[in-house]
Amino acid sequence: MINIIFDATILLNWNNKSCLRSGVYFVAKNIYERLRNNPSFNICLYFDVANMDYFLANSAVFDDPIINDFDNLLWGINKKMWALHRRFFEHSFLRKPFALGIVVTQKILKAIKPINQKKVLESQVYFSPLYSVPRKIRKQKHLHCFTMLYDAIPFLIPEDCGAAWTKELKKIVYSAKKNDFFICDSHNSFLDFNKINPNISSKNTFVAHLAAADEFREGKNENLRDELLKKYGIPKEKKFVFCLSSVSPRKNFNRIIRTFLAFVETNHVDDLVIIVSGAGSKDELVNLKDQQVYKKEWIDAIVYPTGYISDEEKVILYQHAEWFVYTSRYEGFGLPPLEAMQCGCPVVTSNNSSLPEVVGEAGVMIDWDSDEQHVEAYKLLYENKQFREMLKMKGLRQAEKFAWDKTVSLIEQAIQSKINQN
Repeated sequence: MINIIFDATILLNWNNKSCLRSGVYFVAKNIYERLRNNPSFNICLYFDVANMDYFLANSAVFDDPIINDFDNLLWGINKKMWALHRRFFEHSFLRKPFALGIVVTQKILKAIKPINQKKVLESQVYFSPLYSVPRKIRKQKHLHCFTMLYDAIPFLIPEDCGAAWTKELKKIVYSAKKNDFFICDSHNSFLDFNKINPNISSKNTFVAHLAAADEFREGKNENLRDELLKKYGIPKEKKFVFCLSSVSPRKNFNRIIRTFLAFVETNHVDDLVIIVSGAGSKDELVNLKDQQVYKKEWIDAIVYPTGYISDEEKVILYQHAEWFVYTSRYEGFGLPPLEAMQCGCPVVTSNNSSLPEVVGEAGVMIDWDSDEQHVEAYKLLYENKQFREMLKMKGLRQAEKFAWDKTVSLIEQAIQSKINQN
């Protein structure tokens, strides 16, 4: 039996159905669920103490033991402060001392990070699906530390990444030791990280491609489609193209909108709209209208932003879209095109970074920064139904190459191999 400490900090969004449940959350969830169902492994969970309140809200979800020392006196004081703060929340004067107590106890807890040393000594592996290895864990020389690496955006496109995550990833990459182990989600990502720190090498790093969830599958339900279109005010008599994009420059949001409008105007298309989903999409369209970047009536009639959508809604849009657009400047893996292909939806993606690994020859691949190639791709797919059907079949076959059981099996084999070497 191999005892694994699993950093479940990202899983604290288990009950939070919002944009915080990002792709990385689902990666961690799939790996966690499969590892804990493997009889060769015994899982113990670790949470960053800064997220204690989230843990308390989600603690019923987790059956595995916790390595954090919640019997510590400070944890008890912190919990009591939270309870009193909630009790007196309506009284601004009374709640202030308890808010101060929460801040003080959490600062101390962050500094000492109390953990159950007995459980640490009984473990052989520390697995992190996202964050850097805690200092107290790092000091345990007997532990084999495995960390997932997704993309090198903070190093390659620093203006497109938040300061907090940039600091965290640099901490992971620059502190990498030869006896650390890493899992990259694409060969392209591995090459990027290897250039940044040669200690992330083929000797201690392997590639395990991600996979789409089982609910992303082929099928059509016209009633669900019509209900969803009605919810977002989209004419149900129109066909639609689907785009999943945040508004960060790397995701190419503005170019996708600009070129789609150009395609519609140039080719006199009146039966097709584009649905744009993702955090910030609604606000960005409002900004574009206010700035008069495009004619207001064009955006209102052709571009339909939904903001964040659930996975259940994504499935419906993938299944019924004429095609899916995902032309990022850079991706560490690119899960949405795989989800789309698994649903039988033709895809238009960029020909850069990891996207060729995911899409293969099953999609239309173009330069992310070419307006002309975007318009040409839209025109080709719009006019050629036979071509769309061919891409659909190719996409379904390409998607079969990716499966969570296969991904986690590679991780399990790597863990067992390293333990057996000692």
